[in-house]
Amino acid sequence: MLERYGGRVSSQWLLPKTLQLLEEALEAYRECGLILEMVDWLSLQLTGRLRRNRCCAGFKSFWTPGRGYPPSDFFTGLDERLADLLPEKLRGETVPPWETVGGLTPDWARRLGLTTHTQVSAGIIAAHAGVLGSGVTEVDRLVMIR
Repeated sequence: MLERYGGRVSSQWLLPKTLQLLEEALEAYRECGLILEMVDWLSLQLTGRLRRNRCCAGFKSFWTPGRGYPPSDFFTGLDERLADLLPEKLRGETVPPWETVGGLTPDWARRLGLTTHTQVSAGIIAAHAGVLGSGVTEVDRLVMIR
């Protein structure tokens, strides 16, 4: 698994954060119904629909097309207390960034002065969004993010 990610993972990724929660606040881990990236939590709040973005899932949560998340024994191999992570806390469909999660809930539409037909797109990692907005469209151009 680690080879796919250059031999190591960042402490900011979902799994290391989850392990930290498990170690430092076990009761909070047990009580939480979902473990989400912030952009997925935000789209859930705005639309009432749970759809995880594949950008974060693929880069920060070991998700891959065709397989999804690693099998449960991958997580329990790290810590037996992660047995409920995959079926419960990581549940939800994943969607690519060009798909919408859904329309605004009536409450959010009212609060924002918009309509329920206003669509909320799936999230994306901030640095990846910066690449899209860089304006680089020619061959042999490089966009670097530090």
